[in-house]
Amino acid sequence: MPLSTKINGFISSMLTSPLAFGLHCVGVMVSILHSVVLYLYLQSDVFSMRTGQSCELLR
Repeated sequence: MPLSTKINGFISSMLTSPLAFGLHCVGVMVSILHSVVLYLYLQSDVFSMRTGQSCELLR
């Protein structure tokens, strides 16, 4: 199935069912938000681990 057919089908389904499109947008936004939160959590966890190690080294 070529990409242009997929895009045309997506646009036509978007126009015919705005509710489905709204749900799709919400799902995409939720998944993006979830990945961002997970990324920030991992970053803060790694950061706290690093600072803890450096504090132990300073002592």
